[in-house]
Amino acid sequence: MKYRHNTRQDRPIVNATDDTSDALIRARTLAQPVCTAAASPTANSGRGAVNARGSTRGRWCSTAVLIAVAAVMLTAFSMPALAATAITNCTELQNIRNNLDGDYYLANDIDCSAFDYGDGKGFMPIGTYDSVFTGTFDGKGYKITNLYINRPSTDYVGLFGDIGSRGEITNTSLEDVDVNGSAYVGGLVGFNYGTIT
Repeated sequence: MKYRHNTRQDRPIVNATDDTSDALIRARTLAQPVCTAAASPTANSGRGAVNARGSTRGRWCSTAVLIAVAAVMLTAFSMPALAATAITNCTELQNIRNNLDGDYYLANDIDCSAFDYGDGKGFMPIGTYDSVFTGTFDGKGYKITNLYINRPSTDYVGLFGDIGSRGEITNTSLEDVDVNGSAYVGGLVGFNYGTIT
């Protein structure tokens, strides 16, 4: 399902829900206007409908500010989470440390054999005791190979050093890893309170 705003670009709407029951919207007409009933600086009147194939018909409109469209759309839909970030190399994998509550997925196999964080000790674990990983990571069946971590005086060592209760790792495999740490050490995860499947 998509909506079109005033830049004439289609924007996806994923998993829209009915605001009265939280049920996924299937083949039903929206019960309320998508835009305001009268012309204004931010929107025009209109209604939208959803058919069983998930496409829309009707008038979905905005004449000025995209933020206004987002606010109007919130009255009709529960907005979806932002799309996950694709990880294609070891540097991008390491940069997950900069946003520990983000959503990520592997887009291909990754070889970390030539990677170093910059301190001569290889990869720096994602998440620490003080800053746990609380996002999602889906390996999509791809593998991470030749991960090297040599941090003998560091606790919480692994690809993910510490995963919090909201963290989730799925479909992720490692091959040919060399991981050295002090306490709470593992290849995939040093310490886990989250979900690994």
